[in-house]
Amino acid sequence: MISHAIILITLLLCIIGGVCSGGFESRKILYWSIGIIVIWILLGINWTINGLIPHYSDGTREGYIVKISNKGIICKTIEVEMQTGTGNMAALAEPWDFTVSDKDLISKLSKSQGKKIKVEYHAYLVAPVCISESGYVADKIEIIK
Repeated sequence: MISHAIILITLLLCIIGGVCSGGFESRKILYWSIGIIVIWILLGINWTINGLIPHYSDGTREGYIVKISNKGIICKTIEVEMQTGTGNMAALAEPWDFTVSDKDLISKLSKSQGKKIKVEYHAYLVAPVCISESGYVADKIEIIK
């Protein structure tokens, strides 16, 4: 979403102000400055909206933990992959990814590999960059078997 906005603003600056052609006239510098300010404003609006709407959806899922991994370069998150299928069709079900941020839940998860668990979660409409890669964040984990 942000990359599309940056590309659009850059194209508009090229078309309107001729910024893409050579030379540094005061008009071109003005357009570049306005473009950079607009980009920062869009980034701030995007971050604010994502922070203000954390509970787009709530729910529960049951399954078996397949993988627990630390992901991210700047913002580290703990991402978990869970197999949600049951019976003979379990192998065909697509794994469900979610993020765990609470330290107590992380220790509970490491003890529950190979056991059936129930996860209560909330979902973001658009996953914020430093909170969750998948958009789903676990609130509570209960070991069933």
